[in-house]
Amino acid sequence: MRLVAVLFALHLLGPAILKAQVVRDDFEDGDLTRNPAWMGTLERFRIVRESEGNRLRSQGRPMADTLYLATRSPIAYGSWSIWMRISGVNLSTANGVRWYLMADQAELKEPLRGYYVQIGTTNADDLRLVRQEGARRLELLRTPALWSGTEHLFLLRVERRLDGSWWLEVNGLRYGPVRDTALSHSSYLGIWVKHSATTGAAYGFDDVEAVWGDGAKPDERPFALVGAWVVAAEELRVRYSHPVEVSSAERPAAYVLEPGPIRASWVSLMSGGQEALLRLERPLESGRPYTLRVQGVRDGFGRLLARAELEVRYWDPNDAEPGALRITEVLYEPLAGQPEYVEFYHAGTRPLSLQGWTWHRRPDARGRVVRHVLSSEPLVLEPGQFLVLTADTLSASESRLVRFFGLPDPRTARLVIKRAQDLGLSNDGDAIVLRRPDGTLIDSLYYEPSWHHPALYDRRGRALERRHVRRPTTDPSNWATSADPLGGTPGRPNTVSAPDSQPGHKGLWAEPNPFSPDGDGHEEYALLRYRLRRAEPAFARVRIFDLRGRLIRELVPAGALVPPEGYWVWDGHDHARSPVPTGPYVVLLEASYLDPPRTETYRAVLVLVRGRGR
Repeated sequence: MRLVAVLFALHLLGPAILKAQVVRDDFEDGDLTRNPAWMGTLERFRIVRESEGNRLRSQGRPMADTLYLATRSPIAYGSWSIWMRISGVNLSTANGVRWYLMADQAELKEPLRGYYVQIGTTNADDLRLVRQEGARRLELLRTPALWSGTEHLFLLRVERRLDGSWWLEVNGLRYGPVRDTALSHSSYLGIWVKHSATTGAAYGFDDVEAVWGDGAKPDERPFALVGAWVVAAEELRVRYSHPVEVSSAERPAAYVLEPGPIRASWVSLMSGGQEALLRLERPLESGRPYTLRVQGVRDGFGRLLARAELEVRYWDPNDAEPGALRITEVLYEPLAGQPEYVEFYHAGTRPLSLQGWTWHRRPDARGRVVRHVLSSEPLVLEPGQFLVLTADTLSASESRLVRFFGLPDPRTARLVIKRAQDLGLSNDGDAIVLRRPDGTLIDSLYYEPSWHHPALYDRRGRALERRHVRRPTTDPSNWATSADPLGGTPGRPNTVSAPDSQPGHKGLWAEPNPFSPDGDGHEEYALLRYRLRRAEPAFARVRIFDLRGRLIRELVPAGALVPPEGYWVWDGHDHARSPVPTGPYVVLLEASYLDPPRTETYRAVLVLVRGRGR
């Protein structure tokens, strides 16, 4: 009866009043308190100036939280539209947006009655149209999976006609109709954001609009080329803002790359007509920047894209030197709730394409080697970035690694998940071998449990961390137990990383001094740094004595060839692997040369301090 009454009233009032009912904010006035007035957690939003104009942006606190804005809106039939950009966010149960089309209260919390579009806060990469009645929710419409990664741009439009039929349009792709007439009254529309501790400022909004009416509203957003990325040396994917006209978009002559020119030999539309897959007449060169030019393409409304340009670059997965990607951390014996993981660091100078790279463990009992693909999709790692490999059956944002250690900063680390319960790393020692698609060895590690700190009572839940990225991966002295309270630092600098040496300093010195190998995770090791007077390798011997002149430990046996600069590590134990007591110790370095014959001697006093009862 309520719907009948509303329809009868609308019929009496006529189309003029329908056209007069508009709620709109493009935030150009820079004011949330008028035209229209917003209410809610105002202090957690701000209007920022960007090149395209003013936009609303979240300003959440550095903690997991929810925030919202609402404004008065009587519109229950017609169309709603919004522009939304979410940057650096894995949309998940911890992150997402509800765009409330209708609500009976300004406080966008339970219980309320209304309709909203849900983005994120689930384990799926789709959008959903939901009816909410108190604490109950009914999903009316769900799109297919529409996104991946952490950068998201949504141009959304929802239409509801007087017969109760709904349509949802996402970036020009239209879904529906679905019919629902349960609620026919609205007092507010609004935006609700749920964010994690690191994503409070990641949500942007613009061009919020709601219009009374019945029937399709022309899409006035400009037709544009919005993205292009390389799939393989001879394949390119192109994305448009709207579904395109087949005859114009599948013309190979519409696409050309410079320098070259390199033209398309074949084009096929995909993803509902909004993307095109191009096969090129010849392969792209690795590392070379290209400009993609697109012209003469029309969208489904007949609008012409006269000319558009984007820069693209291809990186050959086999164009990487051994050692460019280095193993820097391994957690192989996790606690309950912890994941196994392997961390890599990009030590090279140019981006690496990791698509098709493989890793494997040591051979099994039958001598078989099982290789696992690191990434079957395009994955480019920038110099100085970490790559964290873990295993899980859930999405990245819901994975055990993120729940236990937190989400790695997407600016400095990439997370790759193998769809399995674990990586299968052995607690008794194992191999981790990384190879390019052509089989070339990039890096390998054969770790042993004995590499952990000898005073460590329980190795479970503690990662092995690399001390120095430039020293050999296979050197046991280059690895130590993580001192982080969580047991590891996936995607972050290691706690045992060796500091840079003092510029210009020659001789032998210790860092830190004093040090305290007492198992508290702080200053557990001493780095015995040296720089010889002659800038050439020498035959060295390194011994540690107590103040009475007794030999405690020979770190480097006589005759070992060492570079002119480096360091060794002392863990505060003697030859028998027993901890030595608190006190000063003398480190003696003897470096010998053959031509001309000469021996240089360096000494340093190092103080060891143990905690109470040690």
